[in-house]
Amino acid sequence: MPVLRQPLIITIVVICFLLAFGIAWISLSPKAPPNLDTQIQDARLAISTARTTGIFSPAPYTITLPEKDEVPTQMAKSLFVAKILPKIILENARIRKQREQLLSPNINPAHLNALAKSYGVEPAGVSKTELLKRIDKIPPSLVLAQAAIESAWGTSRFARLGNAYFGERTFDLSAPGIKPLRAEGFKVKSFPSSQMSVRSYMRTLNSHSAYKALRQHRANLRKTSQISTGIALADHLQGYSEIGDDYIAIIKSTIQNNDFDDFDQVKLAHD
Repeated sequence: MPVLRQPLIITIVVICFLLAFGIAWISLSPKAPPNLDTQIQDARLAISTARTTGIFSPAPYTITLPEKDEVPTQMAKSLFVAKILPKIILENARIRKQREQLLSPNINPAHLNALAKSYGVEPAGVSKTELLKRIDKIPPSLVLAQAAIESAWGTSRFARLGNAYFGERTFDLSAPGIKPLRAEGFKVKSFPSSQMSVRSYMRTLNSHSAYKALRQHRANLRKTSQISTGIALADHLQGYSEIGDDYIAIIKSTIQNNDFDDFDQVKLAHD
């Protein structure tokens, strides 16, 4: 039997490595999205199933949000909900895990301090009671409504260019963001993904002083074993928009007209 020379052995090893890498890359890469009609059908089925069973099955691909007026309004709304809802559920699951860690009697002091800082509480003498008011879920109905309003159902320039679904502003002009066309002095925060946009918005409601009343009302509801709904918490969002009470009315009508409260207790299929 002939002896293989070292260069040939190296070549074979390299080929095997490249083949293995290629197979792994194909299997781990996100699935390419199907055409828009198929995406709409998938979205409608997932939403309908979630409403009847309480279980949402996310698409195995990145959903494409159409340009404004590219498809009928109800179809565009279905795609929007199918894209954003699983991000909300995932973020609430992350918050729930943090809350469970906070409630543990064995929580590491360093971890407690890190949680406090991330939610805008001074670590020195941190109160678990105060922190628990902040580390709590945001009703999906409320998140969906604000995302729809602030991003025009995902068609706004900020959403399309920077995954900015909630119109969050930054006055640090060196920070990542998009400059408005008809205003100066601030940017609309941009994000590397829609998931990070949802995370930032939920962290804002859970930490900013403007939403202290929202957090207190949510804590009161929890204390009396009542469910926090988007409608119940919307009354405490006057500070989110310059139009104040009119903004609250828009949030509530968006929740009601789209039956978003159906999603407040929905779980992901793999949970």
